[in-house]
Amino acid sequence: AKLILREVGVLQIDWDDPVPTDVNEKWRNFRIEMTALREIRVPRRISWKRVLQLKLQGFADASSLWRMLEKAITTPRAELLAAMLLARMVVKFLNTTELKFESVHRWSDSKIVLAWFKKPSELLQTYVSNRVSEIQQLSQLYPRHFISTYDNSADLISRGVTPKKLIRSTMWWQTSPSHTIVED
Repeated sequence: AKLILREVGVLQIDWDDPVPTDVNEKWRNFRIEMTALREIRVPRRISWKRVLQLKLQGFADASSLWRMLEKAITTPRAELLAAMLLARMVVKFLNTTELKFESVHRWSDSKIVLAWFKKPSELLQTYVSNRVSEIQQLSQLYPRHFISTYDNSADLISRGVTPKKLIRSTMWWQTSPSHTIVED
């Protein structure tokens, strides 16, 4: 829905003007697709007696659509913003939950963003340096890892997956890819 609304915003049409036919069709299809969400069932039940350890894994992604829809923002900067949002969400979640995690891991499909964390801040542009510093302050204890776009579960949502495709996605409803299993 947000992607369709952004598309309408880019058109710069008046409030009472009808949207173009193609946008109207996208909205109709979206509304029809939303009914598929009623089919979602989460069959898992957690038996706390058998839980040996909890690991939190967060995935960041900024769709290439951001480049088209946001003014003056490059894909790497959009990926950096996604990493910053993930860091904020992880910290907020950890501060509000009573669950205790053995480890916390953050994943990104941007090698550029991960490389920025290895550089001294004075070598980075101010915009990048400020965000890298914030992320490091928020979550210096939680390691960052690379994950391919294909294996990044956040990629589905950031690209505007339809509910029907989400329901059929093995990435969302089965265990995580084996390479996300990190030995602590």
